[in-house]
Amino acid sequence: MLCRNTQHNGEIISKSIVAIKPIGYNTICWEVSDICPFKCWYCPENTWGGNTKTPFTWDQCSDFLDMLVERTPACSFVITGGEPTDWPLFTKLLNKIYVPESVFRGDFGWYIYVQSNMSKSKEFIDEWIDNTHYVIASYHPNVINTSKKRNKWFEKVLSFKHRTRIQLRILMDPRHWDHCLEIFHNLNADNIIVEPLTILNYHEGKDNPNTSMGEEISSDFTKEYTPEQIEILNELKIKIGDTVYKTSPTPGYRLNKVMLKYNNGETRILTDQTSAHVYGQLVSKKLNRFKGWNCEIGLKDLFIRPTGDIAGSICMSYKGSYIGNITNIDQIKWPTKATICPYRWCLCQSDVMIPKYKVLQENIT
Repeated sequence: MLCRNTQHNGEIISKSIVAIKPIGYNTICWEVSDICPFKCWYCPENTWGGNTKTPFTWDQCSDFLDMLVERTPACSFVITGGEPTDWPLFTKLLNKIYVPESVFRGDFGWYIYVQSNMSKSKEFIDEWIDNTHYVIASYHPNVINTSKKRNKWFEKVLSFKHRTRIQLRILMDPRHWDHCLEIFHNLNADNIIVEPLTILNYHEGKDNPNTSMGEEISSDFTKEYTPEQIEILNELKIKIGDTVYKTSPTPGYRLNKVMLKYNNGETRILTDQTSAHVYGQLVSKKLNRFKGWNCEIGLKDLFIRPTGDIAGSICMSYKGSYIGNITNIDQIKWPTKATICPYRWCLCQSDVMIPKYKVLQENIT
C-alpha cells in the first residue's frame, strides 16, 4: 500500500473520508439489454422485464462508438444488462470494438468487460469469447439450483478460462448461504478469481426504487443478512482484494488504485484493494452517503441505457436525467462540471467509485 501523509491512525474506511478518487481508466458502462431469463428476486424488474425494444439501428450504434473512441481513446468498456448476450447486436458490438491487448498503449485501448450469467450454450459463447478481455460470470444459486445444473454451468464457464480472463461473481444469496460459502471456498482454493457479491435490498422505500434509486431506499439495504453474515462477507472481500489486484489486466482493471482523502488533510493511495473491496466496506458500514458532495458524473464516466439514452451515472439514468441519445450524437450535451449529489444513498459500485469530494470549493488532484 502506498501512502502519503502517513499520520492517519484510524481505519482506512471511516467517517472521516471527504473524497474518493479512482486512479486509472475511465469507465463506459452500456446496459445493452433489459432482458434476463433468470428474473432473480434481488434484481430490479427494469433489468429483466424486457420492456425496451432497441430503438436505434446498427449504423447509429456504430457512429456513436466511433465518436466515443475519438473522445475517450482509452477506457474500461463494460457491457452489461439484463443479460447482454440476449441483445441482437451483441456480437456485432464486440466485433467492432475489440482490439488485442498487444496493441494497447497508455493512451489507447478499450478494455472490454462482459458481465453475463453465461446461460447461453457453449457453442454460442464460443462465437464471441475471444473478442473480450475479461468476463465476469455471475453465479445465481437460486436459478442454478441442482447439482446437475451447477456441474454443467461451472464446466461450461471454466472451459473458457484459457481464452480470456474470467472472474466468477457469486451472488451471496442469504437464502442459499451455506451453499454460496461452499462454492466460494472451493473455487478460491483452485486459484480462480471469485468475487462474493453482497445482495442489496432494492425493494424498500415508499417509491419504486427502480426510478428513485438512492433517494427513497431504506438504510437497511443489507437487512436480508445476519450481522454474522455481514462480517463474513467483509472478511471474504478483504481476502480476495490482493488476489484480484495481482491478476488484474493491463491497462488495468478500472480501479487498481483508489485514492482516499480524510478530513485531517491526509491522502492515502490504496494499491492493494479493488473497487469492489472499497465499495463493499463503504456499503457494509453504511458510509455510502454522499448527499451534498460534488460528484464528477459524466465528466469521465458514462452510463448508457437500452433505450440509447446516455447519462453520467447509473443513478442519474434511473432519475431520467440524460445528456443525450445515441440516435442524435450531435445533440449530446457533455457535462463540464461536477454535480451536487441529491441522493441519500449511493448503491451502485460504479457510481460510488466516480470521483467525488465533500468540500465544495476543493477538487482533488
